[in-house]
Amino acid sequence: MECSVIVSSHLENPEFFLQSITSILNQTDVEIEFIVSMVEGDENISLVPPGVTIHTIPKSKHVGHSPEGSFQQINVAIPLVTKKYFRWFSGDDILFPQTTKLQIEKLESSGKLVCHSGVEYFKNGKTKRRDAIPYNREIHQTRNMVPDTSIMNSKLLSLAPLNYKKFGNYAFWDFWLRVYEKYGKVFTRVRDIGWMYRIHEDSTHVKRKRDPKAFKKYFKDKDDMLKYHPL
Repeated sequence: MECSVIVSSHLENPEFFLQSITSILNQTDVEIEFIVSMVEGDENISLVPPGVTIHTIPKSKHVGHSPEGSFQQINVAIPLVTKKYFRWFSGDDILFPQTTKLQIEKLESSGKLVCHSGVEYFKNGKTKRRDAIPYNREIHQTRNMVPDTSIMNSKLLSLAPLNYKKFGNYAFWDFWLRVYEKYGKVFTRVRDIGWMYRIHEDSTHVKRKRDPKAFKKYFKDKDDMLKYHPL
């Protein structure tokens, strides 16, 4: 089994970043092509272990510490992907050891192209679980039921780049809807909890709630994106 993984990180908490990349390296029974996309001058570059490809963006060209910045970092690193399967992962979340293996097995047995799993939310020492549910196009119009971290067949990267300039935080939601429109119902799931989403004070969505202007833009971007994907 082989999988390419792009981790995007910018000025991340060093402890969270190290835990995140360690969780990628600890995937069981899968050969990982590991690519870390960072901004030039980020001190966390020194934490990336040998053997991991580092792709850097000049600071002058980076759009900033935001979802848009993460999507930009993914886009520029996508040409480095060579394995059959691919996933993106955030530099502060945790991927559980069996997740990639289980998801690839599900893709191979089902013939589908995208596999998502349940998630464990972690905040202030407490956890909350959300199991993965079967794909439903109507539900997908109301919330992005396919996590950004889902594993996919790399042929779907022909639909890249992620449209962060047009849709901001909703670039991956737009991407998954474009996958549905071109390939149909090619989504499957592993119900097991596959990864941990860390919620902390520097989380983008937490900071956005404190900024009325950013919060307003967040909902406008959603409305603009969904107009491109009517049911």
